[in-house]
Amino acid sequence: HVFRAQEHLMNTPRQVLLYEALNYPQPRFGHMPLILSTDRSKLSKRHGAVAVGDYQKQGYLPSGMINYLAQLGWNDGTNKEIYATDELAEAFQMERMSKVAAIFDVEKLKWVNRQHIKALSPEEASNMIGEELVKAGIVKEAKGEFVQRAAHLLQDRISTLVDAPDELRSILEYDLHGMWENKEYRQWVQDGSVVDTAKHILDAEAAGLVGDLGEDEDLKKLVTYVQGKRGVKKKALLVPIRLCLTGSNSGPNMRTFFQMLAAADDNVLLDVMSLKDRLHLLRSKFQEHF
Repeated sequence: HVFRAQEHLMNTPRQVLLYEALNYPQPRFGHMPLILSTDRSKLSKRHGAVAVGDYQKQGYLPSGMINYLAQLGWNDGTNKEIYATDELAEAFQMERMSKVAAIFDVEKLKWVNRQHIKALSPEEASNMIGEELVKAGIVKEAKGEFVQRAAHLLQDRISTLVDAPDELRSILEYDLHGMWENKEYRQWVQDGSVVDTAKHILDAEAAGLVGDLGEDEDLKKLVTYVQGKRGVKKKALLVPIRLCLTGSNSGPNMRTFFQMLAAADDNVLLDVMSLKDRLHLLRSKFQEHF
């Protein structure tokens, strides 16, 4: 079989004649619709990367790229969108190829690739994401507990492998001043929730109630203590606690986050602020408000 773009359809009769003249076995020819850019022009370098190797450098997985490309102009008649490569090979039927040109949508490609990153095994994620962290100068080697925990945390948060370093830096940032000035958090700043919560967290630390927040029991103990002091319901309780401990309300699960934080060792080149240092900074930031 020979499958190629539909623009070669006009060449086929001449090539068939050549096969016949040379007495060679004639392949079965199939012609597929073109892949167009979003403006419906032919895909070219002015639309960005066009070579498969370029997409690999941009952090797309081979399985994600194959999955997306296979569905440009073809589907199996169901609503299924995510396939392993062997599933595609088994499901493909030429009869279901579309006769209409397909549009190459980078955002959809990212979404498909994101699903494949989520589906990586822990070992695959640690190796692939760890290599990106090495390239970015965040860790020395793509191994160890910190890399494993960072990879597990990042898997659900990135669309391409090269997104990992910036996403990790953003998660680890502890900018209390930026949080205080952020309009998104104005509600909890202005009603006193952040200052009140900071005071009770620091009181809990002084009383020896802030243990390893990577452990469910210790995290629950802190939350229960703050709730008992503030007497508020869950949302009004948890958002200020997250803001005080991470500086953001959009980060990962706090238990998972603090497990990663506690795993930082000499392999980590990035400046990672420990829980102890965060509490010290929290005290210096809000002491005057108590």
